[in-house]
Amino acid sequence: MFGYNKMSYQPYYPIDRAAEGLRPYICRLAPQGGELEVEWFDKGAPDAAHTLYYAERGGEEWKTVPLFDRCVKLTGFPEDHREYQLYIAREDGTRSNLRLWRTGAVAGRVINYLHPEDPQYAFVGQFLASPSIVRLDDGALLASMDVFHKDGPRNLSLLFRSDDDGANWRYATDLFPCFWGTLFTHRGVLYLLNVSNKYGNIQIACSTDGGINWSAPSVLMHGSCVPNRKGFHRAPMPVISYEGRLWVSMDFGGWESHAFDAILMSIDWDADPMVAENWVFTQPTPHDKRWKNAGERAYGGIEGNAVVAPDGRVATMLRYNESPTALMFKNDMTDPHAPLTFWQVAPFPMGHTKFEVRRHSDGTYYAAGNTYPARNCLSLYRSSDLENWELVEHIVNRRDASEKEVGYQYPAFLFNGEQEILLLSRTADNYADTFHNSNYVTFHRIPL
Repeated sequence: MFGYNKMSYQPYYPIDRAAEGLRPYICRLAPQGGELEVEWFDKGAPDAAHTLYYAERGGEEWKTVPLFDRCVKLTGFPEDHREYQLYIAREDGTRSNLRLWRTGAVAGRVINYLHPEDPQYAFVGQFLASPSIVRLDDGALLASMDVFHKDGPRNLSLLFRSDDDGANWRYATDLFPCFWGTLFTHRGVLYLLNVSNKYGNIQIACSTDGGINWSAPSVLMHGSCVPNRKGFHRAPMPVISYEGRLWVSMDFGGWESHAFDAILMSIDWDADPMVAENWVFTQPTPHDKRWKNAGERAYGGIEGNAVVAPDGRVATMLRYNESPTALMFKNDMTDPHAPLTFWQVAPFPMGHTKFEVRRHSDGTYYAAGNTYPARNCLSLYRSSDLENWELVEHIVNRRDASEKEVGYQYPAFLFNGEQEILLLSRTADNYADTFHNSNYVTFHRIPL
């Protein structure tokens, strides 16, 4: 066994279980209504004959499907929330992991699914989260997501690719260690800005082959030295290009320490993003209890979104205090090292949970997130000034469902030309563990 420090694996297993990667491996499940798409590979015997076996969960009447392609669609299942189990076996009897799935309608196009009791990623987590999306120079779309559990290490992400504008998705690779990652392209190179694990190192990796293989991660700043207390925290927020620099928000703090500070990272447009010394970090700006809406439980803003403000400065908008408000700071355009300055706490209809704001080429700001107070209504708003917002539409409105059981949340989006938005949702539906502990990542198209 040789040393290996790259971030991409197909698939990733802990070193004491690495041999399991040579069995048949189911790398993607995508149930949609009464259908199921299954993608798989077998690095141990790629040319052997393989068969898919499936049955109702707990049943013994297994049906078989001979496999000739690396992706197969099964149809004809009832849509009334029935649970099934499946595995793939090669001709010598070697089997994949047993996977679980449930039928049922879900909004959008399913990219990937993980049943809340499926053991596939039990060594790192149980639920899907943190979607990010990017379009490559060759036109392909890439979607990333991570796997988490409250007590898990939170350091595995999954990457999928579409070569037909989101109609179909295929597995690309596992990424490790990688959490809360943002995909972006810069000067023809694909990058993934992320943290190594919850409160861990800020790091970045790059790919020159469309996301299949990735470099070793370059550490930009070391993270927490006190586990589960305080360190780098973020969501997959946009990396924006403006005035000759790239800009992206970062948080420093922790739920357990009851405090979060705001940071803005930036780098000269011509500098190499893989070199740590090229990045500039503002000194963390701590939360101030004197700010408007700063109640006793206000820990500070989190999941900041860098955006160019109407006055030409770079601002960061942060989710704030579980309320329909946003905490907003601005930077000093003459000195990227200078601390952020408080701008305002402004009314914002989606400020209680993660949102994403991007500026359209016509100058209009669009924001996707959850209309207050729950996460079962995913909405799109627009503004001319980042302060006054009007509803464009509810992208997915599941207010008919329990807010504790259904969530279409943590959106990530991009503009597809001038008249369309392509969006990913961290989706909990069809008997997810909870609204928060999502079992899907779904793809949505929104005309403007």
